[in-house]
Amino acid sequence: KQKAACDRLEVAARLLEESDTPIALVGLLAGYSDQPHFQREFARSLGPTPGAYRRIAAQTAAAR
Repeated sequence: KQKAACDRLEVAARLLEESDTPIALVGLLAGYSDQPHFQREFARSLGPTPGAYRRIAAQTAAAR
């Protein structure tokens, strides 16, 4: 179960970094049926919320 959760979060992080897909859809594509649950799990595991993670990823990519 824990491995599956990690896999889903990796998918979500990649989508947030590489696409403009709306955050609610990112959660669904990563396997979360409930957006608030997705946002809580993402922030608990990775630190920032999905929206903040996307902004950080965009700033990092722009700085390269």
